[in-house]
Amino acid sequence: MAKAQKRGKKWRCLVFSHYEYKDGKKIRKYKSFTADSKKEAERLAAAWEYDQAQNAGKLSVHDAIEQYIDVKETALSPSTVTGYRSYLKTGKYEPLEDLDVSEVDQRGLQLWVAFMLEEEYSAKYIQNCYGLLRPALTMAGVGNIPITLPMVIMPEIYVPTDKELKKLLAYLDKEDPEVKTAAMLAAFGSMRRSEICALKPSDFGDGTVTVQRAIVKKSNGKWVEKKTNKTVKSHRTVVLPPQVIAGIDLSHDPIISLNPDQLSKRFRKAIKHANMPQAFCLHALRHYYVSIAHVLGIPDAYVMKMGGWQTDYVMKRNYRSTLTDVEKKEQAKMNKHYAKMF
Repeated sequence: MAKAQKRGKKWRCLVFSHYEYKDGKKIRKYKSFTADSKKEAERLAAAWEYDQAQNAGKLSVHDAIEQYIDVKETALSPSTVTGYRSYLKTGKYEPLEDLDVSEVDQRGLQLWVAFMLEEEYSAKYIQNCYGLLRPALTMAGVGNIPITLPMVIMPEIYVPTDKELKKLLAYLDKEDPEVKTAAMLAAFGSMRRSEICALKPSDFGDGTVTVQRAIVKKSNGKWVEKKTNKTVKSHRTVVLPPQVIAGIDLSHDPIISLNPDQLSKRFRKAIKHANMPQAFCLHALRHYYVSIAHVLGIPDAYVMKMGGWQTDYVMKRNYRSTLTDVEKKEQAKMNKHYAKMF
């Protein structure tokens, strides 16, 4: 039993209550009981501990999610953990989190979906939040409860044309060679910004680069080097055009001196000053890579391997876009054929 300590004229007894997370750190929280006498303070603390023990079999939705994150933390990337903790911290499960897991039912989950829609969160964001909630409930012993989630409507994906990419590279060559290096690695090597920022000179070989680590943000906001990539398939060796290798300064370690957010910011600045479409972001160059491969008729299995995708589902859904200039040429071919019908 916890012992009371004298604090001025009063006696105070502290009993461990729970853990909270602040800036990614696990902090112990205590329940405080104050009374005029030591005996009374300890009695109040003991009574509270007894009530807690009586309810030991209960588990709130909030605590179930927190326990799930704790168990999975070592297996997840720091950025994923940061995202998960932000869901809890910002009240995304507010209508549910105080419920005992045994009280969760279809109606409650569907009302939670309605709450998220009323808060004007996107369908994709709601599905991401549910992607944490569902396995947390499963780990807590809650069986499958069918609900209806909002349909995700895939946004129109911007893919730069060859002409736009040439214009950008020409601008960067004069104004920001470091960002040009990143742009080339994204467009011609299908590399993510986290992978680009982690590259070292030793990763480059005879016309190749080995992608084997990433720079990710932890929950405390600090950027760290992760010894593994986003997926198992992300660890890969990419063959690069000789012109790309020749244009990279291998005297710097790492190759890029920026973290992923700084790189994106510099890229957006370049796009603005080069008078290019604002939808043209660094990640659009991965779309460009896959679209070119698709136009050239390269089999999906090879594109997956070169781009570091675990399965072809995400690649096909998000990346196999149509290049605007190629699309116009193909449409012209079709119209020429249709003209013969009249």
